[in-house]
Amino acid sequence: MKIPPSVKETSQERVLIKKRALSASQYQKNVIQYAQSKANDYYQQAVSEKESIYQTAYQQGYNDGAKQLLADFIESLNNSEIALQKRLSQSAEQLETLLVKLFSDPRIKDIVADYFLHQQENPCNINLHLPADMQPFLKEQHSGIQVQTNTSSTTIALEVDNKICYFSPSIAAKNTLPQIFSVANRCQIIEKRKKAYQALITLLNIHRGEHDSISK
Repeated sequence: MKIPPSVKETSQERVLIKKRALSASQYQKNVIQYAQSKANDYYQQAVSEKESIYQTAYQQGYNDGAKQLLADFIESLNNSEIALQKRLSQSAEQLETLLVKLFSDPRIKDIVADYFLHQQENPCNINLHLPADMQPFLKEQHSGIQVQTNTSSTTIALEVDNKICYFSPSIAAKNTLPQIFSVANRCQIIEKRKKAYQALITLLNIHRGEHDSISK
């Protein structure tokens, strides 16, 4: 026959059960709080990483965009330089043609021939090679010189003691052209700009490499 528990035993069991229940409840609360705390930490970490990712993506996008813009600038300068050189070449040809016509003018040739003769102290040992249409005038002005007919209708040559001074409208035009139509400075400016843009691209690449190293 089973003996019923006493009142004391029953009370002790109830206390133990309640204590265990309270302990379990507290444990549950602790677990929940810990889980909530870790979840919050993970959330904050995710938010921080998201901002970092966004910032990195933004910076990389900015760098890539800046590099592309600079590359476009360089390409534009290259195209501009090609177009400029083409236009300058055409203009130089036109100007050279005009200069040849200018130096072929009979009045210019008279001035050149007269200048040649006045540079000589002793006109006795001089041979002057002239186009046929210039000979009568020079013979009148300088009777002591020997005038030879030049095969060219445009050139003048002064021969003194086996030394020759030579004038040609085409050569004079070529020598004069660079002084009138100098483009070196313009080309140097374009080249300096291209180098500056390329230097900026290099700096952006270096900056991106340093940023990637820090991110890793």
